[in-house]
Amino acid sequence: PVHDPVKVILLKVINREERPRRLSAAYFAEWVLGTVRDQTAWTIVTEVDAETGALFARNAFNAEFGSAIAFVDTSLRPRSLTGDRLEFLGRNGSMADPMGLHQVELSGFTGAIRRHVDWK
Repeated sequence: PVHDPVKVILLKVINREERPRRLSAAYFAEWVLGTVRDQTAWTIVTEVDAETGALFARNAFNAEFGSAIAFVDTSLRPRSLTGDRLEFLGRNGSMADPMGLHQVELSGFTGAIRRHVDWK
């Protein structure tokens, strides 16, 4: 959609090997909904839309972006998600090796930023 404020990503994978493969795909969004992430990260609230299953993010504390809702979704199911940056990246926040990719599924946590994470 060229004239809509939407980003569409099409991922096409071709297995050129003889044996079956199992793959996972992940998408990480660094929500800002303002001008500078360090100033807005604590005010962003996420939720799962009951009708579509999409992950919504909003920042009601920002005068300019307060009514905006950002979203992300995938057409494939099953899928898991988290609105918790710490859960996905891990304690040291490594994009090179995110902790969330070492888990079978994510917690599904949404809401305001969680200050304490229960590492099972």
